[in-house]
Amino acid sequence: MIGESLFNSATLNFIKSGKYRFWLPFIANVVYEDDGATRSNDFIGLNYYSHFTISAFHVLTEPDNEQKLQAPSSRAFIFDDLNHPLYAEGLYRALAQIGELGMPVYVAENGVSDAVDDRWVVHLKVHHSQGIQLYII
Repeated sequence: MIGESLFNSATLNFIKSGKYRFWLPFIANVVYEDDGATRSNDFIGLNYYSHFTISAFHVLTEPDNEQKLQAPSSRAFIFDDLNHPLYAEGLYRALAQIGELGMPVYVAENGVSDAVDDRWVVHLKVHHSQGIQLYII
């Protein structure tokens, strides 16, 4: 839930209401208001690659910043060269969540790290199908 708030809902709520609030126990309590925020965007751009599991304990105790965010360790996923899981359902969820703003959404970035091109086709097919599925609904 903390990652959802930090990366998604706090920003989307700011665009909808002009009020930004992020609270992380013992770390941060950020409150900001701007009445112009609700009418300052003509469209939203989405950069989507994958998803991560965030543990507050791990974030606080892991000294290596690169290791603070961990990809899920499940064999159900295909992983790219950076050990990020290909997770097309996340693109669908992100588009659906951003779509609630009622403005055009452009997928600005959506890619996969694949030096030998053995996962790019799978990535393209499944991510494209999630966008089409959302558009049809």
